[in-house]
Amino acid sequence: MTALDRLCAALDDAIPGRPAAFGLVQESDVPGWHPLIGFDFSTWCADDTAVSGLGVAEVLGTAVLGRVVAALALTGWAIDPTALVLHRHDLGFVDAVALRRPVALVGPADPAAGAADTEVVADPIRWAAAHAVAVLGPVLDRIAAATRPGPLWDVVADSVRGAATTLTLYGPERATAPDVADALVAALAAHGAPVRPARREIVHAAGRRFEVAVRVTCCLLWTTVAAGERATAYCTACPHLDAAARATRFTAYAEQARRQSPAG
Repeated sequence: MTALDRLCAALDDAIPGRPAAFGLVQESDVPGWHPLIGFDFSTWCADDTAVSGLGVAEVLGTAVLGRVVAALALTGWAIDPTALVLHRHDLGFVDAVALRRPVALVGPADPAAGAADTEVVADPIRWAAAHAVAVLGPVLDRIAAATRPGPLWDVVADSVRGAATTLTLYGPERATAPDVADALVAALAAHGAPVRPARREIVHAAGRRFEVAVRVTCCLLWTTVAAGERATAYCTACPHLDAAARATRFTAYAEQARRQSPAG
């Protein structure tokens, strides 16, 4: 198995039974594929509200940097965010991601360094962050220009931390994923992304101890549902909830993940 095969297998298995969550696929001839470079993602905004801009930033952050942090946390290797292409479902969400530059980015001391499908970089986290800022910066600028201003980079950073939290649910060996996410977010900031640090809350759930990052900013998606449904529409780590409510929601999430995990 090649290095890239190992990386793709790890991403496919990140969430049991849900390879599309973090996985990579082969780009196909079906319409709906969009490269990060050269495509105007502001066209995905349905209107000029802050909610639409924040929502698209969330989708992009999860699809792009969610996979970057998953690759780093699960293998220690990175993928090139500038080489990702996204497939958009007719309903508006990203349902597949492909990699046009099929290499794994590894550190110089990594045993995989020198393999045909690897590229050696001094620091995979910093390398990925620099390229993410280069490609996502113009994308977010166009979204901000087309919608009401919002903290788009904070939404992207929240999606990185959220992806890491999700990874921890499926095995105690992934407990360092939030630290990898924090390192990636710090590297984004070092390369000019205006992101703010997040605080963590300790939650004991499913027989384990978790450190859950509270979102820095709200995606405002709860404002798009009917008032009577809003109690269940907040994100698990929403800053508008109190700590007890966040812990209750996360505990339910963790119990569900435990039931889905192969070890049960």
